[in-house]
Amino acid sequence: MIMHIDKNELETLMYKHKEVIGTRGKLSLWGEMLSIVANAVGVLTTSIPNVIKLAMGVLIVILGYDCIRQLYAAYTHPYTVDRLSEDIVELDRTERRSSIIAIRDPQAPSRYLVYKDTGWGCDLFPNVATREPAENDVQHIRESLQKNYGLHAHDIKSLTFMGRQENEKPSPEHKGELRYYTYSIYNAQLEHVPAEWQHDTFTIDNRECAWKTLDEMNADEHTHQINADVLSFVKYYQ
Repeated sequence: MIMHIDKNELETLMYKHKEVIGTRGKLSLWGEMLSIVANAVGVLTTSIPNVIKLAMGVLIVILGYDCIRQLYAAYTHPYTVDRLSEDIVELDRTERRSSIIAIRDPQAPSRYLVYKDTGWGCDLFPNVATREPAENDVQHIRESLQKNYGLHAHDIKSLTFMGRQENEKPSPEHKGELRYYTYSIYNAQLEHVPAEWQHDTFTIDNRECAWKTLDEMNADEHTHQINADVLSFVKYYQ
């Protein structure tokens, strides 16, 4: 999975945990602490000039302090590799990983099924949250089309993966803040068209649907602004 992370946000995370990132295991630190104590005893009991003994004593104090600091962090604020990984994933600015299904009208192949999305305020192709691996994604798409659109497995002649696309666009859920969107785009050919679909516009489960051409969708200024990348992709492969 590819993530999009803001460099400043990553640096802020690293700075926030700078005292504990890289903290060694408790056993390793206790071993070092015992070694420092043994060296301190050795310095105190060894017949060497006081100047050298003082210098070594200062060094042992510094090393002991650093070891105690790390032990304190290891016990009070443990920050494991797993926690660091989780925090980095939370910085991912990819807002959606969606699988988009371009369903053609068998009676007019230039038309595609769209629905009115209230969040984006425009017509969109049917879509679901992407699941990995690809086999799970295809199964999830089929289940979603049956549940949300009444399209059964025997109605679908083929469901073909066309490609993946990434884009950056303003998110309506984040007050227009730019977010990354990753799309897995599929083409669906129908074997049978459900009776309720055999109209230019229709409603399924309170969802306003319609058959529209790519040109009709692009002609709508707002739809073009929001979805031009996906429309261009589908047009290229149609």
